[in-house]
Amino acid sequence: MKYKTQWNLEKYFYSGFDDPDFIRDQNLGKEKLREFIKKYKNIFHTFHTSEKIIEFYDEYTDLICILEKPLYFSYYNYSQDIHNADKVKKYIKLQSEYEKYIKKLDFIQEAWKKIGKETLESLLHNPKMLPYKNDIASIIENLPHIGNETKEKSESMKNMNIEKIQMKYQEINNSDILQEEKNKKISTLYHKLCLCWSDKMKQGNYGDNPMALRNRQEQLPDDFVDFFLSKVGYYIPQYQDFLRTYTPSKITQNSYNLQETIHTYLDVVSEISPNGGAQLQDVFVGSRADLLPKSDKYPGAFSSYRYRSPAFVSLHFCGDVSSVFTFAHEMGHILHGTLSQQQKSPVYYSPFVLAETAAILSEILYFDRHLSQDEKAKNYFINSLYTSIFYQLQITLFEKEGHKLSDLEKYDFSYLWKKIGNTVSGDYFSSSQWENISHIFHTPFYCYSYIFGAIAALGLFLEYKNKNIQIKDIVEFYSSGGSSRPLDLLRKHSIDLYDDTLYDRIFTYLQSLHK
Repeated sequence: MKYKTQWNLEKYFYSGFDDPDFIRDQNLGKEKLREFIKKYKNIFHTFHTSEKIIEFYDEYTDLICILEKPLYFSYYNYSQDIHNADKVKKYIKLQSEYEKYIKKLDFIQEAWKKIGKETLESLLHNPKMLPYKNDIASIIENLPHIGNETKEKSESMKNMNIEKIQMKYQEINNSDILQEEKNKKISTLYHKLCLCWSDKMKQGNYGDNPMALRNRQEQLPDDFVDFFLSKVGYYIPQYQDFLRTYTPSKITQNSYNLQETIHTYLDVVSEISPNGGAQLQDVFVGSRADLLPKSDKYPGAFSSYRYRSPAFVSLHFCGDVSSVFTFAHEMGHILHGTLSQQQKSPVYYSPFVLAETAAILSEILYFDRHLSQDEKAKNYFINSLYTSIFYQLQITLFEKEGHKLSDLEKYDFSYLWKKIGNTVSGDYFSSSQWENISHIFHTPFYCYSYIFGAIAALGLFLEYKNKNIQIKDIVEFYSSGGSSRPLDLLRKHSIDLYDDTLYDRIFTYLQSLHK
């Protein structure tokens, strides 16, 4: 069977922006938004029963699904033709409109605060609320930070805005100015972003830890993240030993066949979960995978899944070993998003740390079952894992220290990057430019999600190989969405990230791959 490798957006969305259904859905979204606000804005804060809260959850889910559909069509449309100015403008316009719609729902956060901690805690123990438990727990945890964003900004911060800085970064990065001048501008811009981030932390009562907001979003305690980064840092000498002896394989295109890769990957997934394999097969049969290289489509790889909606994946499969692992990574995201559809909407999406665990575990399982005897794949795989851990550690430590420089008039981010690079990579530090790392602008402190994902995925894999957990545990992990806190979910499957011996087992395994 030859699988389809191009999207058919019309099958799931519209024939174009002039499609009557597209216009109808836009108008329907506006109408449903007005009805929702009229129904809930003045009474939601009075809800104290599980029945009322669940009714609210259901109607909110319906509303978001309606509002998102035209936006995602525009996003997918633009991602296939990024040089088309009309499609770019349309997407930016729809994104701006969507953000305004969501802004009108700010009353929900204030209502949770009025409902109060006592009522919310009672809901935690209500059997009817069990499927929503982790969302309620997150709301309780976030109560001290709700409503603080309206505080008056300091005079120096009034003209600064994180979103504007992010847009300016993109503009500078895409410009034709000389690299040296570009780097100076980006350095100044990053200093401003750090100041804005610091102000955001203060307004939200997050304290002095610049990582606190990201940790809260990832549902991880601050002390755990500090322990985790320190624990991974303990193995830096092993990473430097790896760099000393590692020789990259020559990258050759067309070494791996796309259709064969799809078939073998689906075989691996079907062995683990027949249901998951069947649903992933439908991604290809249903024309929701755009896999061939094209100059006019989004240059990287991405997977996109939504609640009660079909998932899509896009990448540039060139036939090299990197393409194979990128494919397995993105399909791991799709498997996670697909199997998690069984969760309720408020706990459908997982924190990034679990999303990256799912994607990296997919790579590991595919390598183990299909590519472990392929020396080129093995060489790439071990380097990829070390990079996921230690290069991302370098970025995270750079961000952490860089944000501490935000209050200083004199700062040198390039010096800091080299200093931390030398600490992590030693004599093998590459003079790669920190200015090109878009994550530190668009999603500050996201990069430790990759470290967490690699460690957690390796832990799950080793427990499975040692028969301490079973196939059903792997399937349950992929099906959990955001229904449990990351550390709790992993403990359920025999992974305790506070356990020192776990890290020893993981890094011993990595060492064994390189021998």
